[in-house]
Amino acid sequence: MSAASNPHRDLFKFIGLTLIFTLIFLLLMEQRQGPQSDPTFFPHDLRRSANLEAELQSIYAQQALDLEVESPKWSNEQQVILEEVKSIESRLGEFEQQESSLEGQSTEGGSLLSYLEADERRKTEKIFLGETGRREEVAYFKEENVIYIDSIQIDYSRPITMTDEDLLEFFYDVPEEEIPGSMKTFTESLGAHDQYFFEEGILKKWVQNGVEMDSDSEEFLERLERF
Repeated sequence: MSAASNPHRDLFKFIGLTLIFTLIFLLLMEQRQGPQSDPTFFPHDLRRSANLEAELQSIYAQQALDLEVESPKWSNEQQVILEEVKSIESRLGEFEQQESSLEGQSTEGGSLLSYLEADERRKTEKIFLGETGRREEVAYFKEENVIYIDSIQIDYSRPITMTDEDLLEFFYDVPEEEIPGSMKTFTESLGAHDQYFFEEGILKKWVQNGVEMDSDSEEFLERLERF
């Protein structure tokens, strides 16, 4: 004659088997789907590749050096401006911060972060987002007049909204091995680094990638109008 079953023991056995079958099911589903790789890029998440970050860190290091010593490439007036920039940076924690969007100023929108001292702008950080790149622009102010702007253009290897499927469709009549390698993977690169010095809100000096631009050039006059 068989012994009567223990209801508690049967319940524990049922729960244990359920957990085991659930675990096996999840493992099978994971193998079926394959490993979930981290996407290389989310649109405008502002993550940077190691190479781009190294380039930018080099720029920032040089700027920090310019603020610490009297660089011969700057005039006395520009040294005064850089000292004011240094002073603003040292007191950022004291300022009120305001965030807003920059709709309509670029194809993909943008953002604005303002630092205010007694309701006066002292620093702004703008990011202008585009289909093929973005511009990161930092401006410093004194008595509501802009005194210095540091701007970095970052270029994309292909339009930011282009997926791998879009790429193959775009090059539908081109063998895959002939598709430009730079477009196969989304990458970022430093396009241009611009530094602008102002006097009473008027552009006086423009340095691009370490080279001073001719103030009589058409490009300089275009920047005058822009600012």
